[in-house]
Amino acid sequence: AVKQQFDDWVGLAEGRKWGQLVRSLLHDSGLALHESRFPDADRRLANYRHIFESLAQAAYERDLDLVGVLDLLRDKRLGSDEETDFQPVETEKPKVKIMTIHASKGLEFPIVFLAGGFTAGAAAQVCTYRDPETRRLVFDLAPDGNAKEAYKRERDAEQRRLLYVALTRAIFKLYLPVVDRAKPYPSKGPVVTILSPAVHEANVPLIKPADPDQLAAGQAAAKMYQATTVPEAPRLNVEAFPRIDQNLARRRIRVRSFSSLHRASVLKAHDETRFADDMPRADEADVEPPAQENVLRGVVFGNLLHDVLEEIDYDAVGEATCPDDLLRTPSLTQTCIDDQVKWYAPQLSSRLPLPELVAQCRQQVAALVWPALHTPLGKLGRPLWQVPREDRLHELEFHYPEVEGPPPPEVGREEGFLTGFMDLVLRRDEKFFLVDWKTNFLPGYGVDEVKQSMRDSEYDRQYRLYLQALARWLRRARGRGFDFARDFGGVYYLYLRGLNGKDESTGVFFCKPTEEDLRLKLVLNH
Repeated sequence: AVKQQFDDWVGLAEGRKWGQLVRSLLHDSGLALHESRFPDADRRLANYRHIFESLAQAAYERDLDLVGVLDLLRDKRLGSDEETDFQPVETEKPKVKIMTIHASKGLEFPIVFLAGGFTAGAAAQVCTYRDPETRRLVFDLAPDGNAKEAYKRERDAEQRRLLYVALTRAIFKLYLPVVDRAKPYPSKGPVVTILSPAVHEANVPLIKPADPDQLAAGQAAAKMYQATTVPEAPRLNVEAFPRIDQNLARRRIRVRSFSSLHRASVLKAHDETRFADDMPRADEADVEPPAQENVLRGVVFGNLLHDVLEEIDYDAVGEATCPDDLLRTPSLTQTCIDDQVKWYAPQLSSRLPLPELVAQCRQQVAALVWPALHTPLGKLGRPLWQVPREDRLHELEFHYPEVEGPPPPEVGREEGFLTGFMDLVLRRDEKFFLVDWKTNFLPGYGVDEVKQSMRDSEYDRQYRLYLQALARWLRRARGRGFDFARDFGGVYYLYLRGLNGKDESTGVFFCKPTEEDLRLKLVLNH
């Protein structure tokens, strides 16, 4: 009987009849009977059903085989899968929690109310800030005008970070306080100076208070209360607490990135020959490539290079005449490279002694970063080191819905979002450029090899995903005056291992996208 049951499960798995399989695993295996003996049997069985249903749904959506389902379950247990959550809705926990913004970090709630922040605290006797050159913490007991300005800048930046945390805790609805900007607050807090102007500029719909006449009538009726007459309570002109769908717990939000889209394509065409190793970043893929003899490759080393290119002083790189100059002691570039190598080197899988590994990392990073910022880019009209800091945005994160058009009036049962990071966005003569770093190993880095790699790795799909986010943001930030065809300069994919620091003949891919590239279907249905 046991063998027959096992054979039945194998047959259901081979036929990808996941619904029947998970029901049989729960009931025919005796699991449900075993769990029913515990005092919290209902909760235990609800958790098992939720896990099984989530696995079955993911298997149907991704067209997984049994190995794929087991891999998915492993990723869920390790917490490496970011698209869904196995945790069911908890119904026994307190429904209302009051906490500080600091305490809410890392948590999410269906509905969030932001309170406080209308006034600032008492003026500090001591100004605390970081020295702009050494980045050391300074406690200034006799601050001058510059010290007070540095303190104010850091305080405002910290308040903005805290507001960002507070505004991103809500899953479904977020309620914000509205303040009268003309009111003479004695000491204005971040809600008045930062949040309120942003809310007004974004034209967020306001919940207006009840009509004053109606409130006055209610108050008068309350004073003349009689046992036989109960005045009707005043009502808001909008529904402050709309009725929540009873099936809201079954709502599914699917968040996809380029790596998940690309992985699905590879599974559909797994027999296709690949041109080169794909070296994904941590935010692009969650699978470490096989160990190689050369440890200066893979996800960890790719992250190291990306962080150096984000943090390094571009002017200092421009002054360097060769890669070795980046490692001169002391220098801003040497400090940046050493700090990043010190952090990442222990994470590299290597049998080399750590000092020898660090030395190799320093040399390799300098050899890749110098040509990356010195290679002249024709359409940009200069190498990257000559782009001013105010015209660069590094690691620009995005998150937008898969459905184009205005947002729906209410949340849906099934919703999809696309997310990711753009390595670098540049502005040059009022034109915008997108730059992405690649650390792929290719047989060669000529024009034809780079184009082949772009096709094999579906990077055309990747930059279209990025263009969707960038175009939406620029149109919102610059208004109706932004014209994509006129104001967007192009896309650069720079293969760091192939750049020569002299011209665009190796390691450079450029394209000038058209309106056709902004079609979301080209991203979703590649």
